[in-house]
Amino acid sequence: MLRPSSEQSGKAGDPRAAQQGAAAGTAVAPAMNKAAAPATQSAALAAPKPAPQAQATQAKAVEKAPPAPQAVANKPVEKAKSPAPATQPATAAAPASQPAKPAKASRWGFGRFLRARIGSYQVQVELCANRKQPQLLAAVVNSLGADTLDDAGQGGTPTDLAKAIAAIAPALAALQAKLQSEGAKGLKGLSCDVVIDDSWMLYDVVRADLRGLSPGAADDLIGASLADVAGVSASELSARWQAQGKSAYTLACGLPANALPVLTETLRAHGVTAGTIEGEFVHEYNAHRERLEPKCSVIALVREAGAQLAILVDGNLTSMSFEFGVGSAKELELRGRGLLRVAGVGGDSGARFYAMSAPGWKAPEPWVSIPLAA
Repeated sequence: MLRPSSEQSGKAGDPRAAQQGAAAGTAVAPAMNKAAAPATQSAALAAPKPAPQAQATQAKAVEKAPPAPQAVANKPVEKAKSPAPATQPATAAAPASQPAKPAKASRWGFGRFLRARIGSYQVQVELCANRKQPQLLAAVVNSLGADTLDDAGQGGTPTDLAKAIAAIAPALAALQAKLQSEGAKGLKGLSCDVVIDDSWMLYDVVRADLRGLSPGAADDLIGASLADVAGVSASELSARWQAQGKSAYTLACGLPANALPVLTETLRAHGVTAGTIEGEFVHEYNAHRERLEPKCSVIALVREAGAQLAILVDGNLTSMSFEFGVGSAKELELRGRGLLRVAGVGGDSGARFYAMSAPGWKAPEPWVSIPLAA
């Protein structure tokens, strides 16, 4: 992945992606008034939707189209509905005039799609039906492999996202074999929505409204900002940015340049196309944003490798930082309060604290627990 210098990383010698924008942003020249919608964005990374308070003064968000293999336009994402948990499938009732079909008969039927999560230590691929209320049909979980073990033979943290993405291939093969054994239709022609663990992602909040710049100029500025955070050349990154209403904060996110081509080819080899591709924080933030206090909030998404922290002020993300190896509630609170100071928010702000995590992780006060959407 991206190897930061020790000054940019939360911990010297981290084997992972660079420290993700601990500063509130990078000051740039004021943008012009006219907004631009670039059509040459180089990374298919979905961005957060506008804050509820700002919707009255913003243009209506349009639905983000599935990313093309090489480029995705910089469009806001339509307000998404949180899918039903995979462990509690929602079943539509049959019309009164027709008898309900047996579940087995429609098990692999119309409306199927795939979901994949590229985590820190494992990859999970799910076959689902019904996008409005997803019903889990089958799932395969694969470890990222022996090449991620440390010197003691313990589970290590992989440092190459392309290798982690490649672990999707055996998971798809196992799922295909399962379908064939049951005489069901295969995976060819399906689309796959991909969520990438934030430990693989690179985030920055740039303090500027870039919509007045030309697409090329805005892309170059974002690429330079992310490259500075990561300590690498801009040519090594694929980046995307998202304006936050009319605020002076632009959210930028990126991946290694080789990640998206590898993902696209891995899926294509099994007859599958890429659907949405999102960092996990963006995915969960969009799903739960209406539960968050927009005036001032500290948000932590807790996973195996650490926690993605973000500050929400007046409905806009103003600062973000990934903290490797941080999982205890007290340590998260200390890091969150530190990020508040970086964002220029005083200790008397009355900030609310929200922890988004997998089932089983219960956060004590001041944290409010929010279960992950997927």
